Amino acid sequence: MPSPTSSTPFPTAVTSARLQTYGFYIISTLVAVLLTLSTPNTRLWNGGSSKDDALTQNKDTLNGEALAEVLVSTALAAVAYYMVQGSDPGYITEDHVQDIDARYTGDEAADLDEVGLIVGDSSSSSATFDGDIEMQAKRRSNLSGSSSVDSGDDDDSDSEEIARLEGRMTWHGGRELGPTYKGISRKHCLECGFKPPLRSHHCKTCDRCVATFDHHCFFINTCIGERNHCRFWVYCFFQAVACWTCISVVNSGHVSAKYLPQNTSYLEKNGMVLVSSLYIWPLALFCTTMFCIHSFFAVTNMTTFEVSGGSDNIDYLKGTKECDLPFSKGIDGNLKLFCCHKDAMWSNFVGKNKWGPTVWRAPKRIIRDSEDWWEHPWENKYWSCC
Repeated sequence: MPSPTSSTPFPTAVTSARLQTYGFYIISTLVAVLLTLSTPNTRLWNGGSSKDDALTQNKDTLNGEALAEVLVSTALAAVAYYMVQGSDPGYITEDHVQDIDARYTGDEAADLDEVGLIVGDSSSSSATFDGDIEMQAKRRSNLSGSSSVDSGDDDDSDSEEIARLEGRMTWHGGRELGPTYKGISRKHCLECGFKPPLRSHHCKTCDRCVATFDHHCFFINTCIGERNHCRFWVYCFFQAVACWTCISVVNSGHVSAKYLPQNTSYLEKNGMVLVSSLYIWPLALFCTTMFCIHSFFAVTNMTTFEVSGGSDNIDYLKGTKECDLPFSKGIDGNLKLFCCHKDAMWSNFVGKNKWGPTVWRAPKRIIRDSEDWWEHPWENKYWSCC
């Protein structure tokens, strides 16, 4: 198969089924909204102040505030869906790989720290990043009460202190994991015909290599990767809000047994509430679960592919444990990467139209007993979540 080029970034599997995907989403959304609107005795309809009055309320008078909640939340979810469906997750082309090879080759790539590689700025040098590391090491030193790296000790002590702080900041730099993955590329992809950057993966559905691959979402028929992961997270949030808004309206129509008129069965008054709940509740729980999972990925700089595969199945994670989070840059750094650096929407907003895959380096050491719990929130000297 010929290598994909920048002129053909989108696979046929995504473009050919776009109308069907939109149709499925529109129909499923309309069903949820119609069920919500047709459920009787809810706060969507103006009625009396007591429950007895509400049972005989005038259903011709809508509560505009409740209706606006349903329609606005649904509209926001639809916009978020449109922004992520069919978007570019970071399809890697041969041009991208050639550009990476030209910028990071031989000793130059070996000398660059992973913090430098992550930025993907061809104008940056290893010296610049070494300075950044030292500055951030000093900042972490002051926060944790450690001695400054410029305390006036001999050169060997300074070097050891810088190395120690650098390791605490990046979780890399030692011998603990041994010779895992020293390069910045994965194995040769037979389908695409090149070696994609680390953390990339070949999606069988899209038949493309995707940068910082997360998963292929069949509900939106779109791959989730480096360039649209943040938007997918935002979509999960708004979709969950829309579902829970509908549920709050539907549940307000539930009539408890003590308020039922004589000779009226429970199902007679609550049948529609049960039907609507059976449809909307699973959607709400699924969207909320997805939002929580991808919030975890956002603050840890991990992906569905890496967490589900683990060190047993993913070559560049060999020797790591569940809570090691080998690519983490601290909570603040991870959120900045997730929300601002990688997603295409932010790049377009700030005028960075040319995109290149993030270049990662595999971890060399994992710090599991750091005193800096902010940089190591899941496993540190004081607690471990594993």
